[in-house]
Amino acid sequence: MILLNNFPFRVMAVSAPNWARNRVSHPTKSLDSRTPFSIQNAVRVAAHEAQHFPGVWGVSNWSRSTELRKSVFMLTHYEDQLPQFQDMLLKVRPHLLLIGAMTLSFPGAVGLAQSAKNLLGDQVFIVLGGKHCNETLFEAKGRIKHHRASPLRLMQAGRLPPVFDLVVSGEGEMVIRDIGRIIGDLVLHQHPLAEFYAHIAHFRKTAGRWVMGWLAEGEIHHRCHARLPMNYDHLPIPAQLFGVHANFPIFKTEFTGHAFSDMGPGCIYNCFFCSERSQVNGKVRRKETAAQRQYRQLKTILTTCETENQTTNVSAFIEDSVMLMGQPQAFQGLYDLLNEQELPIVFGGQLTVDNLLNPVLQDAIAQLQERGLRYIYTGVESNNESISQSFSKNTQKKTLWSQRNDHAIEFLTSRGLDYGVSILFGLGESSTDRWQFLKKIQQWQTNYGNPRVVSMNWATQHPLLNQGEYDYIDWGTPADSPYLPLFQEVFGEASVLYGLPHVSLPEVNEIQELRDVFRELQIQV
Repeated sequence: MILLNNFPFRVMAVSAPNWARNRVSHPTKSLDSRTPFSIQNAVRVAAHEAQHFPGVWGVSNWSRSTELRKSVFMLTHYEDQLPQFQDMLLKVRPHLLLIGAMTLSFPGAVGLAQSAKNLLGDQVFIVLGGKHCNETLFEAKGRIKHHRASPLRLMQAGRLPPVFDLVVSGEGEMVIRDIGRIIGDLVLHQHPLAEFYAHIAHFRKTAGRWVMGWLAEGEIHHRCHARLPMNYDHLPIPAQLFGVHANFPIFKTEFTGHAFSDMGPGCIYNCFFCSERSQVNGKVRRKETAAQRQYRQLKTILTTCETENQTTNVSAFIEDSVMLMGQPQAFQGLYDLLNEQELPIVFGGQLTVDNLLNPVLQDAIAQLQERGLRYIYTGVESNNESISQSFSKNTQKKTLWSQRNDHAIEFLTSRGLDYGVSILFGLGESSTDRWQFLKKIQQWQTNYGNPRVVSMNWATQHPLLNQGEYDYIDWGTPADSPYLPLFQEVFGEASVLYGLPHVSLPEVNEIQELRDVFRELQIQV
């Protein structure tokens, strides 16, 4: 057994929980992944350096695969899993603690950081990153801006305890590596971790588009990227570092890996309700070599499973907001690569309804189906035509949204592809709209045998580049709320406190009725 004390530099990374506690004692139908793929992506450069190169990362606990995989994890329910997290803190005693947070998990991130400071004091340096930081600390027109929910602003105002030593926004892969180099060097030379800030100049050569900030003597300080681009074509692949352990039953394989094209941090569209919208995340980039990156990730998932799991009965889900950003040339490129060197792997991804009805992409889908494409997942959001008119991804507004949903499922079923849909309530639709839409899904299943997967979310207000009036320091759904068990059973994301402006939350009994109809659907999760 390897003693953690044998590693002079120790690191942990955790994805913060988005629920205050667990109120459901039976299996749910939500599609929440138990693989912390966002934080795995964020730390992949540091983990690769630890595994393959000398230096401070090379003497860390991440230099051993077993320790790396145990110390990069996600939590889902704060009160239930806090003891587990505290036990891990005392076992690893990390010098560097990396916490990733979506907005709904921001209170959980604060709680985890406070717990780490209580147990380890100034012996741990805590870095907060993730989607919430991206939306609350950012560069715009050459200036650093803060949303009112910026962790730095909240700590400065005394609304939060000063538990985050550094807040990082944007492309963090190289930043995390360089943070670790500095902290690790301080540890090895037995210097106080607070000396980190004296080494900020080191980040002038750190690639990527990022912003970092910290609080010193009540003032917020920043360091911004130097516009040095990252080369995504050569970034390490998480599957190789962390293994493949998930399983999506829809694929009927033993294991399912998470794959990425790394074309951009969000979506090509700008729908008002979505935290992946292009206004928040920026435009699509790195188009030219997207197919090669995607092929490389699929191949790595397959070879990793061959080596570690002794099986080629493998699938992959492409986690792009829109698979290969809906770019026909990228679809063609992936097909050409799979045609030249076929991989015995099946895969799926996400497309919009209008993508699915584009004749060029329909031909591309048919081609990729010959080389392993088996499953398409899409957002159908709402059957309310007036609301759907405001969707950025609704690019053919002269045709009814509901009709195009019908045509999309007809196309996919005719191709023999499995289909999954994501419904989003809380956009301003009526209770009748919600009930009728679930009944329509039932009708689709009767007529087409699709969709095989159905997920539901309740629209939640995110910071979205300085919009909204929330600071998000409270749990989106309190631990004692009667909505909590209902939300946890049927919604991947939902909130009592942070709904969209001017949209009222239904009574508990209506959510119960939605749950009961949802239970009747034939869902393969």
